[in-house]
Amino acid sequence: MTRKSLWVLSVIFALTCFLFIACSGTTSSTRLIDKQFRPKPQNAPIDLYFANRPDKKYIEIGLISSSLEFGEKKAIEGVKFEARKLGADGAIFLTLQQSSSVAYQVGDFYWIDEGVFILKAVAIKYEQEASPQKKRKVKRKG
Repeated sequence: MTRKSLWVLSVIFALTCFLFIACSGTTSSTRLIDKQFRPKPQNAPIDLYFANRPDKKYIEIGLISSSLEFGEKKAIEGVKFEARKLGADGAIFLTLQQSSSVAYQVGDFYWIDEGVFILKAVAIKYEQEASPQKKRKVKRKG
C-alpha cells in the first residue's frame, strides 16, 4: 500500500466517522421556565397535539427538537421521551424544518448532505384545577 492510498483511506475513515456521528438521529430539549418538574416514568402517557390546542389550561415548560432521519415514528417517540424528562403532560407540535445542506470535499469529489428534517414541539404542563374552597359554617343567631 502506498503512502498516498493510506492517506486517502485515513481521510475516508475520518469522514465516515464524522458523518456517522453528525448524521445520527438526535432529540434534545430546552427548559423555558425556572421551575423544574419531576420526570415522568418511561411508560407515562404524553398527550400529543398536532393541529389543535388542549382544552385545559397549560403552561409551556420546554422546547423539543427531534430529527426525522430515522422516520416519523422515531421522531415522535423522541418528542415523548424528552417531554417525559421535562415532566410534561403533553406536547404541541409546532413546525417541521429542514436543516441546511453542507458540502464535503473528499479528494477530487464533493459529497452533499441535503440536511435532515427536524420536528419542533413545545412541552406543556397542565395547570391544576383550582381547589374548591371550603364552605364556612355560619352560625345563625336565634
